[in-house]
Order: sequence, then structure tokens, then C-alpha cells
Amino acid sequence: MKKIILSLALLTTLSFSFLNPANASAAYDDARMGKYDSTVTTSRITLTESDDLYIHVGNFSSKTVSAYIFKNGSLYSSITGIGWTNVHKKLDVSAGEYSLRLYCGTRSNPTTGCVSYGEIADYYTDNH
Repeated sequence: MKKIILSLALLTTLSFSFLNPANASAAYDDARMGKYDSTVTTSRITLTESDDLYIHVGNFSSKTVSAYIFKNGSLYSSITGIGWTNVHKKLDVSAGEYSLRLYCGTRSNPTTGCVSYGEIADYYTDNH
């Protein structure tokens, strides 16, 4: 009897934790560029038709950074010439896998010396 009561208590606790919206899985990844990196990339995140794509790029160096958004492995959009600032961008997108790649300089002419980060998510983020 004691095992049954404990089992029911555990099942009840677990069922409430699954109903909690804070436990809903969110799509998110980030990448950090050090001064010796010329490029960094996030992993792919999967978005559905109802999701929006949020990009956050911060640059803490005097060199410019370029951000390239890829959908299913192909170039989708870009933000170039990011100086010493934070950039937030929301994109209305279709379902697919998205990733973010940062370049110190540009994609065609990467260099080193940038200190920056990029975040890609299905929600607004400002973790830095």
C-alpha cells in the first residue's frame, strides 16, 4: 500500500511539472567569438510555422562583425557592418532549421580581433 501511495504521489508531481509552461522546450543556441577567432557558429535550432526567429548579436570590439542566418544549411539573411553595439532582430520565418554564423569582418574577407557573441532563439533574448 505504501508503494502505491508513493507511486501515485510521484506520478502526480511529474504530471504537474509537465503542465508548467516554464518547462516548455524553447529553441536556443549561442556562439562566442574570441579575439583569435575569425568565425563562430551556433548549432541549428528547429522552428515551426508558428515560431518567430530572434537574433541577438553583441560586438565589444572596434572591428565590425557580420552575422549570417542560415535556413536548412543555405544562406537566408544577413546583418553586416555591426560595430560596437547590440543588435536585436526579429524575423517572421517558415518552418525549418536555422543557425547563426558570425564573422569578424565579412564572410568574403574574414579577419581576427573581434570579441562578440550571437544568440539565435524562438523567443526574445538579451542574456548579455
